[in-house]
Amino acid sequence: MLHHKSVLVVDDSHIIQQTTKAILLKSGFSSANIYTVGNAKEALLTCQTTAIDILLLDFNLGQGRSGLQLLEQLHALELLAHQPLVLIITADDSLPIVMAFAEFEPDDYLIKPLRPDVLQKRLAVNFAQQQLRKSVWQAYCQQGTSGARTALQQAKNEKSFRLAITQLCRRLALHGQHNAACALLSHFTRQHDYLPAKLLHAELLVQGNQLAQARQILGPLHTAYPKHIKVLDTAARLYLAENATEPGYQAWLQAHQLSPYNIERMFGLLLMDLLALSNGCYTGKVLRDGCQMLPDTIWDNRDRRALLVWGVLQQPSKKIRSLKELWCRISRESNLTAADRPYLQLLNAWQHSRLGHTLLAFKQLNTLAANQHTHYSFIFQLILLTTYQQLGMQSAVGKTLRRLAMLCTQESCTSHRQIKYQWLMQFHRSRCHDHTYQPALALFERSPHSAGPTLLEAWQSNRFDPLLAYSLVTLYCNDQIDMTLHARKSILEARWVFESLPQPPHWYRQLVQANSALQTPVQTMTAKAKGAVTA
Repeated sequence: MLHHKSVLVVDDSHIIQQTTKAILLKSGFSSANIYTVGNAKEALLTCQTTAIDILLLDFNLGQGRSGLQLLEQLHALELLAHQPLVLIITADDSLPIVMAFAEFEPDDYLIKPLRPDVLQKRLAVNFAQQQLRKSVWQAYCQQGTSGARTALQQAKNEKSFRLAITQLCRRLALHGQHNAACALLSHFTRQHDYLPAKLLHAELLVQGNQLAQARQILGPLHTAYPKHIKVLDTAARLYLAENATEPGYQAWLQAHQLSPYNIERMFGLLLMDLLALSNGCYTGKVLRDGCQMLPDTIWDNRDRRALLVWGVLQQPSKKIRSLKELWCRISRESNLTAADRPYLQLLNAWQHSRLGHTLLAFKQLNTLAANQHTHYSFIFQLILLTTYQQLGMQSAVGKTLRRLAMLCTQESCTSHRQIKYQWLMQFHRSRCHDHTYQPALALFERSPHSAGPTLLEAWQSNRFDPLLAYSLVTLYCNDQIDMTLHARKSILEARWVFESLPQPPHWYRQLVQANSALQTPVQTMTAKAKGAVTA
């Protein structure tokens, strides 16, 4: 039987590759069916071209993806959909790594140095379980529950029996038979106190939005297993589905502290931290983990890099942080690409707006618009929203909020979608709606000589609005505004709306020619309008 099985050994040590191959040959495998590779890239290529029956995987693969990251990628690409045996063989048996692998439910976990008798024994046990799993599935497909019950009589012990039923229910759920899986699990767990089956039942109930039933299962489990990573993770997802953000955050944080390798969970925590849905006490630690672990994962993209940079910029620091340096440190690239630059321009604008450099922030936003970079991603629009908010550009805030609401519905990760939705609802409730804009413009039309104070008040909540800018510049040229320090800054910002354009409007150019007060450009009137922050 073993002669026809294909095996993939993934280990960065050539000596261990050959030693493992020798053990496999002595166990009865064919040399032609044993593949050995030293990194994740070669392993992925092999799995894409060959249906592997057994995967022997190490955690530490040197440069590039780790064995854990490779396993996640293989699952994401559905290259393990045919359910091969997955055995983790590693010298690192630390609890965080064991827990991280456990979330992907490998068939076994063996510690180096590998002994031939141990491997042979574990392979025999796992092959028997695999065969039972296949028999039960085939019997269920042909004869339903009664057929599966007959096939389960082949189980050699109680452990094998319980595992086979749980595997059947998981496969039913994967094939869209959610109700059938839940019914079987409900019946089985009433008779058997088996944690994996109870957890699977709770997971399926959460996915099906049957939250009250899920809570009945998870409540006792959370109490009985306070440090079980999958119990904590499932409890967090239940809390988030119930809009209970704080207990959801705490459950996820406990899971992250047990094993920090789950990127989905890590970025869920980061979103809650940076969107002020948590107390933020652990933001720095989660950010450091994210910067270290994001590269080489399937989650690595420019949006998540931008989220990390944005988070780092918000942390207390005495030194000025170079955006380019931060970005390249996270991406592990030496140079920026053309696709990176819009993100850095946006982060530049956010940084300027936070420091009160309103003219430079607006100039950076104009650069984004001039380059026609339209980024319809939630993270990009989120940073854009906070920039507009810091600048007091309420009209732009409203438009960006509508885009964010649309993007929230497109989020494929359920837990992240729930976090974003909760933040959007909270933001809408807390948002102060400005009621000075229309009255200020109406007063300018009706009685311009007395509109100055009202326009200046409206400007604070609608900074860089073209109509308000036009009104303020007009009053300034007609000497109808009392030039306090506050008014002077607002006039400079209003002028900047037009002077920051590559080509100011014709009417503004005529106004400059006719008014000496406008002939000294804003660019030379304030140090804050010179150049751009280092990116």
